[in-house]
Amino acid sequence: MNENNDNRLLLIITDGLGFNPSTSEKIIIKVWDNLSSIEKNQLFNLYKKNNLDQSLYLAPLYPISSEIFNENHNLDFMISILEKITKIRSEIPTSLLKKINKKIYTISEEFKYVPWSSNCENLAEIRNNNHSIPTKASGIWVGYEDIKPTVQGNSETGHQQIGNLTLASQIPLEISESIKNKSFYENSNLNSCINKAIQNNTKINFSFLLSGTNGSNGRVHSAWNHLEAFLKLVFIEYKLPPEKVQMQAILDGRDSGNFSSIKNSDKEEGFLYVLKNLLKKYHAIKSLCWIVGRSSAMDRDFREEAAYSDFLHLTGQKYQPAKSFSDAISFIETQHLRGTNDQSIPPISILRDNNEAPIINTNDSFINLNFRSDRQRIKTAWLSDSKKYLLNEAKSRGKNWKADWLGHGLNLNICTLAEYDPYFEEKSHVKVAYKINPLDDNLLYQWKNITQNKTYTLIGESVKSAHVGYFIRGRREETKDKNEFRKIIPSHSVNEGVKSDTDFYLFPEMRNKEITQEVLNEINSTNHNLIICNLASTDMIGHCLPEKYEEAKIAYKSVEKSICLMVEAAEINNIPIIITSDHGNIEDHDSSHSANEILTTIIFNKKTKLSHFPARLFDIGPTILEIFGIKNPTKNKLNLDKKFLGKSIIKFK
Repeated sequence: MNENNDNRLLLIITDGLGFNPSTSEKIIIKVWDNLSSIEKNQLFNLYKKNNLDQSLYLAPLYPISSEIFNENHNLDFMISILEKITKIRSEIPTSLLKKINKKIYTISEEFKYVPWSSNCENLAEIRNNNHSIPTKASGIWVGYEDIKPTVQGNSETGHQQIGNLTLASQIPLEISESIKNKSFYENSNLNSCINKAIQNNTKINFSFLLSGTNGSNGRVHSAWNHLEAFLKLVFIEYKLPPEKVQMQAILDGRDSGNFSSIKNSDKEEGFLYVLKNLLKKYHAIKSLCWIVGRSSAMDRDFREEAAYSDFLHLTGQKYQPAKSFSDAISFIETQHLRGTNDQSIPPISILRDNNEAPIINTNDSFINLNFRSDRQRIKTAWLSDSKKYLLNEAKSRGKNWKADWLGHGLNLNICTLAEYDPYFEEKSHVKVAYKINPLDDNLLYQWKNITQNKTYTLIGESVKSAHVGYFIRGRREETKDKNEFRKIIPSHSVNEGVKSDTDFYLFPEMRNKEITQEVLNEINSTNHNLIICNLASTDMIGHCLPEKYEEAKIAYKSVEKSICLMVEAAEINNIPIIITSDHGNIEDHDSSHSANEILTTIIFNKKTKLSHFPARLFDIGPTILEIFGIKNPTKNKLNLDKKFLGKSIIKFK
C-alpha cells in the first residue's frame, strides 16, 4: 500500500460481532490435546527459540492473536507477546499450521462457536496483519450502571459511543439514579399523566418489555428496577386500585433467552413468574391485561401489519383470549413447544371479570416504560394518532401504508419514560419523563467546525437506519449540515417473507452486498472524507440463535466478504480503515447480546503504535481525528473523569 491519504478514512461498523474468551480457550485446549507429542514438541521448540513463556503455550494457536489478552495485561506485555506470536506462527511448518486450523474449525463446530466455525481466515489475516485490540463494549464503558453481572452492550449505546469523543452516559443510568435519590417519584410529567387519569376517572395503561432483572438478561430496552419503581408510584404513593392500572407485558426472546418469559436460565425463573410475584406484592395480578411478543409490539422498520396488530390488540379487536394469568402461561408454553419463541408470541388478552377483553379507552392515560427510542416510535405514533409521522417514516423506508385504521380519536394522555422522537412532544402533545439531550461531544456534531468543512457519508439498511443516523449522530434525528450525505437501503420486507425481525434468517446476508457496493462507489467515485457503513447481519441473525446456527455462519461469512472487498478497495485508494463493532452477540450460542469485548482493527501504514490497552468504543472518534491530524477538542476536558475521556488508540512513532 502506498502513502496513506490522510484526507479520507473508512469506518466499518459490524453489528453484534464480539469474541468469547471462555469458549475460545476451551476450543484451543481441545485442539492442543488433539496434537501428537511430536507436534507439541515442535511447537515447544519454537516457543523456546523465541523466548515465549511456556505458560502461554496456547497463545500461538489462536486464529486471531490479540484475542488472548484481557484487562489484566498491560500494553507492553501485549505488544511483546504479539511480536513473539507473529514470529512463531511464521515458523510453524505449513502442514502443521493447516492441521491446527482444521482442528480449530472442526472443534468450533462442536462448540457452535460462529466466529471460528465460519472459517473466516481472510478476516483473521486482516486482524493479525494490523493493529487489532480488544475493546470494551458493555457496562460502565458504554454508559450504564456498574453492576454485576455486567450490563450487556447494545446497538444504541454502542453507536453513540463510537460516534462520541468522550463516554456517552445513557438514560437508564440517569433513571436508576433518580430512583435511588427518590426524585423519580416526583417527576412532573410522569405524575401529570397519572393525575390526568385520576381527574378523568379513566385508566392508566402502561407497556413494558419483560427484561433486565440484571445486567445479563436484557436491559437493552427496559430495566426491571424501573418497573418496580413505577408500580410503587401507582400502588403505594397514589394508592390506586389494580383495576385502574392496565399493563401490556411485552415478551423479549431477543435480548434475553428465546423462551425467557417462562424459563430464563437454570438459576432464574421466567420473567412472567417474576412479574407475577411483583404484582402479587401489590395485590395487582389483575392489572396484567395484555401479553404479546415484541415482533408486533416493538417493530422498528415501520411494517404496517405489525402496528395494526398492536392497535387491534390494545383496542380489543383481535387477540387470543385467556381466562387468567395461568391460562396465558399455558398458551405460551404450548406456543414454545411448537417452536414459537417469545418474540413471536401472538397477542393475548386476559379477560376481565365480565368476560370481556381489556381495552384502552377514550381519555385514558398511557405510559411507556421502555427507555430505548427506536422500537417505541411506531407505538407512540399510532397511540397519539400521528398519522403524518407514520406515513413519512414508512415512505422513507420504501413502504406505503394504507393507514385506513388510523384516526381512532382516543385522545390519550401519553407520557414516555424517555424521549423517542422530538416530533411527539412538538406535534403530538406527548410528555416525556426523562428528556434525552443530544451529545455535545459527538464527532459528527462537531465535524464541520473541527475539520474545516470536510464531508462524511453514512451507509446502512433501513432496519438499522437509526444506527447510521440518530445513534451515531449523538441522539440527533436529523441534521441540516450540508457536510453529511446518507444512503439507506431498504431491508428485506414482507413481500419477501420478512414479516418481523425473526424472519431475517431467510436472508442471512441481509443487505451486506448492497451496502458494500455503495461503499465501493463512495471510495471510487466521490471525495467524501469520512465513509461510515454499518453491516447488520451478525447481530440480526445472532438474535436467531441457537436455532439458526447455519444461517449465523452465513451471516458471519458475508460480513467477512464485505470487509475484505472494502479493505481491498480502500487500500488501492490509500485510504486508512477502522473496523469495529457496537457490541457482542453472535459469539454466544443464544439469542441475546453479550457483555463480551469486541475487536477494533486499524489499517494504517504510517509508522504508528498502540497507545493504550484495552480500548473503549469512545476511543474510535479520537482515533479518527488522530489519523486526520486534527486536535481532539475534548482531550483536556476538566469536568469529566479522565478515564471517560476518549483517547486515540494509536499514536505516531
